[in-house]
Amino acid sequence: MSLTDQAHKAAIDQVKAEKPQSFTVGGSFDGKKLQGGVTFNRSWANGWGATAYARAWWDDLPVSTHTKKPQVAAGGEVSKRF
Repeated sequence: MSLTDQAHKAAIDQVKAEKPQSFTVGGSFDGKKLQGGVTFNRSWANGWGATAYARAWWDDLPVSTHTKKPQVAAGGEVSKRF
């Protein structure tokens, strides 16, 4: 195994071993709209952080037999703390 391959494997193993800073799952239903979401946050000692999120919602669930297609949003954010 080359030195580059060893370094890559060590970096991957370290990322897999680290636990997330926070992980949030939530949802709500107001009688017409069902929403759900998940957020994953990670920050490192060097001040960098990363956030990933995904959410989905469905409108008019109880009142229509042909519900609209689910709508989904996903995104990410990178931050640097000084």
